[in-house]
Amino acid sequence: MVVIATVFLAIGMLVSMGAGAGAAEPTADDIEDAIDDIESYEYETEMSSSSTVVEDSEEQETQSEGNGSGAVNVTAGEMNQAITTEATGDEELEEGPVEIEVYLTDGTYYMGTTESGEETEWLQLDAPESEGVAEDPLTQYKSLLDASDVEAVGEEEVDGTDTYVLELDVDTEAYMETMMGELGNDGLNGANGDLDAANGDNTTDAAVDDEMSEELVSPDQEMTVTMWVDCETDLPVKTELTTETFMEDLGADDDDNASEDMNTIESIETTATETTYFEAYNEPVDIELPKDAEDAQTLEEQLEDFEAEFDDDEAFDVDEDELNEDGEFDVDEDELADHDADELDEDDTNDDC
Repeated sequence: MVVIATVFLAIGMLVSMGAGAGAAEPTADDIEDAIDDIESYEYETEMSSSSTVVEDSEEQETQSEGNGSGAVNVTAGEMNQAITTEATGDEELEEGPVEIEVYLTDGTYYMGTTESGEETEWLQLDAPESEGVAEDPLTQYKSLLDASDVEAVGEEEVDGTDTYVLELDVDTEAYMETMMGELGNDGLNGANGDLDAANGDNTTDAAVDDEMSEELVSPDQEMTVTMWVDCETDLPVKTELTTETFMEDLGADDDDNASEDMNTIESIETTATETTYFEAYNEPVDIELPKDAEDAQTLEEQLEDFEAEFDDDEAFDVDEDELNEDGEFDVDEDELADHDADELDEDDTNDDC
């Protein structure tokens, strides 16, 4: 009997150990390891935000709602994402819905923006070789896990899946430094390279990186993260990220460093919440670029078009009130004669000298 009991005890221990890989409350490392092993996934997201802008001692409030979906092929380094947002609030801040599409395929980002009633405008940027799929949600949550203390606070069923509920105590400054470090070394360089080409130099990278790092690493930003992690696989099933940001004293002492509008803004307070549901792990994902996106402009080309349009506006911006019935400028012959006489007097003076 003792032998039989010992055998059953040993079997029970082995079963328990085998189940422990997914049954124990996961650590941050467990979740990151599980994410590293996936080949593909899909997700849906819901978002909302509210902002209060204090300008000239008056408050302007705006809210926005949005939703979207995406798919990521980690193995192929491809992704697509579509998000639609719409702002409401003060009448002058209200806009129609805006849809933003992002595709990553063949080492190139394609970004399409569609405003209400307008055609989609496409922009393309080269993706850094070392980046992979750095813009996908799970990669961003890995960075959040690296910058957080993780605590399991309970268990909950999400869409039929048993999950552990984890709360992340985020070191926001460390997280932003990590994200800006990644973007500064890789992500920004693709866009900066286009800017440098348009400007005819290679000075953009350092200036943009330093400025963005300095502005985005702010002690006035707090992040709250909750993750629902599959009890068996350690993979995220649902995440909720709330970001609270407060900025003040936005006016610059030097008028050359800020526009008149920025000088009048006293503060901006924003609260944004994003809830994401993950699904279809390791199922086939097909990323197909829309035909219209194949003709997307580069950033350099867009800047050149903008400069050309600006030059045309400057050259041909004529006040119609200054034209006569024949569409020509009226010339006062007396004023023209006086002007010519003044020029002759100046020439005589120069000759005398």
